Amino acid sequence: LSSAVQERPDAPLVAMAEERINEVLYAGAAGPVTLQLESWNRSLRSRAFRVSLRRAISTNRRWAHLSASSALKRQPTGADSCGRGVDELRHGRIVAVEEIRSRFEVVQSGGRALDVTLRPRREGGVDGGDGSDSITVIDEASGAPTLYLKLGRSTAAARTAAAGTAAAPAVQRQTSSHRLLQKVLKRWRPCLATELDRYLGEGSVRDRMLLVELLDVDDPLEMPEVLNLYRVPVQSFDPSLGTRYSGAEGRPRRA
Repeated sequence: LSSAVQERPDAPLVAMAEERINEVLYAGAAGPVTLQLESWNRSLRSRAFRVSLRRAISTNRRWAHLSASSALKRQPTGADSCGRGVDELRHGRIVAVEEIRSRFEVVQSGGRALDVTLRPRREGGVDGGDGSDSITVIDEASGAPTLYLKLGRSTAAARTAAAGTAAAPAVQRQTSSHRLLQKVLKRWRPCLATELDRYLGEGSVRDRMLLVELLDVDDPLEMPEVLNLYRVPVQSFDPSLGTRYSGAEGRPRRA
C-alpha cells in the first residue's frame, strides 16, 4: 500500500476459538497453532527481543550513514529513527482470526479521512472489501500493538464461494496435517515481518525477516546467534542489564 493509504479494520476482530481452528484446518490443529502463537508472544514481550531490535536498528542507522549512496542517507523512515514503539512491544499480542475485513482511508490535509475502499456488491453476501492476511491495531490508551493473522480461507477461495460458481471437483492428493500446518505458518511469517516492519517504521531493520527469526527462537538467549547470521554486532548481550532488581529474589527481572 502507498504510505498515504491507511488500512483500518472494518469489522470486529475476534480471536478464534480452538474448536473453530480444528474446523478450519483439521482435527487437533488447535494445539500446535496455540503453542506457536504462545511461543511468538513470549518472544515478542521479552526484553531480549527489544534489546535485539535496538541493536539491529542502530546497526542499520550506522550502515545507512556510512553508505556512499546519498539516497540511503536521505531515507526518512527507519534510517533516521531508532524505531518507534519498541517499549510498547512488551504489552503486544499476536492473535489468529478467521477473517479480516478492512477499510482503506486517505487522510486529507484538514485531518478528514476519505474512504477509498472498493466495495463490490455481492448477491446474497456481505457488502464490503476483503482485507489483508494481517493487520496491526494499536491501542489508543497504552500504545500496545496487536498483530492479527488471518487463519481463514484465502481471498480467492472466499470470492469463489461467494459467487457460488459450480465447478467439477479437482483431483487432489490428500494433504497431511503436518504439511497443512507448515503451509499456514509459511504464510504467516512474511505477514509478521511486514506488520512489525510497518509498526517500527519501514526500513528500520535492513532485512525484515530478521524480525521473524528473532520471534522463532525457543530461548531468548539464542537471539545473539540470529543477530550474527544477519551481521548485526552483538558485543555483550545481557537482556537483564538496565532492569530493576527484585529485592525478594535478589536478581534482575527479565520482563
